[in-house]
Amino acid sequence: MNCSKRGYEVFVNISQKYQNKGIATSALSLLKNITPNLDVYANILTGNKNSIKLFLNSNFIKFKANWFKRG
Repeated sequence: MNCSKRGYEVFVNISQKYQNKGIATSALSLLKNITPNLDVYANILTGNKNSIKLFLNSNFIKFKANWFKRG
């Protein structure tokens, strides 16, 4: 994958007992606030529908198979 020189990959993993509490959404929102001028990417497996929904709802766009970029 060709990331920009100012690009970073993000990975969000929430323990099952803490899922669906808004933690991942808050983490991506905080990341946006502290890294406004950086490109942020996520590699999400096709079957991981919850993560795809999370990132799409957090202003990421799919730009390549399994790859999303913050818009």
